[in-house]
Amino acid sequence: MNHCKASVGILIGLILLCISSLMILKSKSETYLAIIDQLETTFQTGSIEDTLVVYDKLESELEKYHNITGLFVNGTELDEMREIVSSLKPMILANQKNTSAEIARLRMLVQNLYEEELPEFWNIL
Repeated sequence: MNHCKASVGILIGLILLCISSLMILKSKSETYLAIIDQLETTFQTGSIEDTLVVYDKLESELEKYHNITGLFVNGTELDEMREIVSSLKPMILANQKNTSAEIARLRMLVQNLYEEELPEFWNIL
């Protein structure tokens, strides 16, 4: 009987861990997406100096985002985000046209990261 209780306890613990990891991932993704949106808006309408201020915020938040979400997801996807963020500063300084496309690509990576972690019914069975 004690083995059964322990097994149920472990199962409940794992379920709670999965649910809490999804909630944390969603919260961090929404926060990071807000900064990405702010960067895109500033790049399109603001000056380069304003854009670089938002970029610095994006870069500092990436470290926090990477450390927390790295506990729950595959690190290779996070490395791709880091590469995009590191390539954005020279693009912003040069005011390149494809900067908006790279920002959109970064947004899609963050959105897909959360969506890939959502459990689907046929995967649970």
